[in-house]
Amino acid sequence: MAQALGLIALGLAAVYGYARYQVANLQTETEQAGKRQEAVQARLARISQQFGPRQKSAELEGNIKRAETELLALAEVQAALKQGGLVSASGFSPYFKALARQAVEGVWLTGFSIAGSEMAISGRTTKPGLVPDYIHRLGGEQVMQGRKFAMLEMRQPETIAAKDGKPGATPRYIEFTLQSALKEAK
Repeated sequence: MAQALGLIALGLAAVYGYARYQVANLQTETEQAGKRQEAVQARLARISQQFGPRQKSAELEGNIKRAETELLALAEVQAALKQGGLVSASGFSPYFKALARQAVEGVWLTGFSIAGSEMAISGRTTKPGLVPDYIHRLGGEQVMQGRKFAMLEMRQPETIAAKDGKPGATPRYIEFTLQSALKEAK
């Protein structure tokens, strides 16, 4: 029994020694894993600092806002063009053709603008009585039908200043402006 007891004690000592050896190895591995974790966390902190979220650039923000505003404006123009709000799909060509077909001797145009339902025609004439006839003839054109003009203004142009102190000459023509809507006073 003493021998069996000695063998058991010796077996227990061997198991205890082996367990101690494994615990020491596990402690070493744990310490090494802790050091690796600290190194990885330090590296993560450096990378986060280096490549982390940056401050927004005021210049880029401004560029984005300008681009968005421009995009909205272009979308509005596209929508207006699709609805025919600015100009018909055929463009300005029918208007220019109508103005060319209704040429009247002694009346010449100096300006033309159109935006949506608003139109302005300006010109000059040597005989003021020709302007109403010209307007009536324009009204017969298909592209001009349905247009209502709110104002016809006729005025004598300013005297042309002469050189060498001589009195200026008065032009021999009258200027006229025909508008579909009155412009707001500025």
